[in-house]
Amino acid sequence: MPCLRSTSSHSAYKVLHSGKLLAALNFELTIYKYLCNIISLAEAGGGSIVTIDLLNAEKRQPNIEELLAKCGYLDLVDFYYEPVSYNWRLMKLIEEQKTFDFCYLDGGHDWYNTGYAFFLVDKLLQPGGWILFDDLDWTMEHIDAKWALKKPLEERITPQVRKVWELLVQTHPNYTNFQERGSWGYAEKIG
Repeated sequence: MPCLRSTSSHSAYKVLHSGKLLAALNFELTIYKYLCNIISLAEAGGGSIVTIDLLNAEKRQPNIEELLAKCGYLDLVDFYYEPVSYNWRLMKLIEEQKTFDFCYLDGGHDWYNTGYAFFLVDKLLQPGGWILFDDLDWTMEHIDAKWALKKPLEERITPQVRKVWELLVQTHPNYTNFQERGSWGYAEKIG
């Protein structure tokens, strides 16, 4: 598995490798090392990747294109850089009637964005597909940025991705096989 050696990645690899991965949907391009593994699975299944991030991601060093060129996967990825949120691109993918076998959701990190993204991704995810949430227990309590400090204390100290995982994903009738490994939670869509 190029570009990744962590234990969590091996768990995801097993989940993804259990079926044929044709396409994947990814958010938050800072997870380059995981993306290389996901792409290698898509390549093995004859698929491709769609990745969505904010405009400022293009300026990161290294940026996603540079990293994927080093891994030899640049041609397998469609990049979308959005000015505000990945949710607008998800709407467009729904309009285009795209479908995906896997979604790695690592972005937003709050109830509003992640919760809404889950329902949008549900419209894109095929039965038998998997959704993986990263940073289940992340909080914004130690962030000094203005946007975080404007939030009520309860929102800053609450692991909001976990709230989405427990209150929306695990109670959804179309999802099963809930698993947690480290900071990841993943579930399989059954209907």
